[in-house]
This record gives sequence, C-alpha cells and structure tokens, in this order.
Amino acid sequence: MIRITHAALFFLAAGILTSVSILAAYQVLFTIPLFYYTGIAFKNKDFQVPKSAWWLFAFTIIALLSLLINFHLLPKPSKNFGRLKYYLYGFGGIYVMRVWLRDASDKVKRILVNTFLVSIIAAGLYAISQKLMGDPRPKGFTDSSAQNRIYNNRVASLLIMDHIRKRMGVHIVEFCYF
Repeated sequence: MIRITHAALFFLAAGILTSVSILAAYQVLFTIPLFYYTGIAFKNKDFQVPKSAWWLFAFTIIALLSLLINFHLLPKPSKNFGRLKYYLYGFGGIYVMRVWLRDASDKVKRILVNTFLVSIIAAGLYAISQKLMGDPRPKGFTDSSAQNRIYNNRVASLLIMDHIRKRMGVHIVEFCYF
C-alpha cells in the first residue's frame, strides 16, 4: 500500500502546477490508500486528527445538505456533488499521510520534493515564456487543452530567442522587459 501512496504523491508533485491529466492519476491512485488507511483508523477507533480536519468534515456535511436542499437549482448536480470529494480527500488524507511520513524513506521523500521543484520550475518557465511572448497576464499550464499547442510553440520560440540572445551577447536582464 505504501508503494501506491508513493506513486500517487509522485503524480501529485509532478502535476500540481503542470497538468490536470497527471492530477487525475493522483486522484485515482490516492483513493486506494485513502480508503485503506481510513478504514484501518476507523476499525481501530483512531479518531485522532486535528480539530481543523473535523471542521473540514463538518463543512463537507453542511455542503452536502446544501446541495440536497437546493438540488432543483443546480445546473449540473453531478459536478457539484463531485466537488465534495476534494474535502473528503483532505480529511481522509491525514490518515494516509500519517502512515506515509512514518514509513517512507528519506530517499523517496527527497525524490518527491525534487519532483515538486521541477514542477515549480516548469510552471515558472512557462509563465515567463508567456510574458516574453507579450501576454499581459501569464496563465498556468492547466488553463485549457489548447494551451498545450501554444506552450510548444512558445517553448520553441523561447529557445530560439535564447539562442539569438547568446549570439548577440545580451544579458538576460536586458533581454526581459518586465
């Protein structure tokens, strides 16, 4: 079960700032240890979670009641009910993370932190490339699927501009206009 948790957290670290598709893999994989460790905790009557987690759980129940009461007003009920899972992930994820932090090796933790760092760098470079291409407000990777084509074109353009910048001998600070 710990290996599934490793894989899920890897997809979370890689996809949190870069891809909705990668995050979908995290959600699927994280659900298995979520049910497993939450089930063990309830079986052992281990209800020790922070007070904020209980408030999150209470909020989820109130949101569920609100959705049930206002069901006839919802344009897409399944979408709204589906969003409740994120709060339950937060509540049940405490049990998963408690076990993972205790059992995972330092090497695995280091790999996950480095994966997250690469994700941050990739998202930052993408935002910088958008700014260099003239977008007034840089957007993230995950704004739309059409962004993938734009991203590929901008990365190629950024590489070409960097090559030109090096040939001209211009420093990067002089090259950027923001």
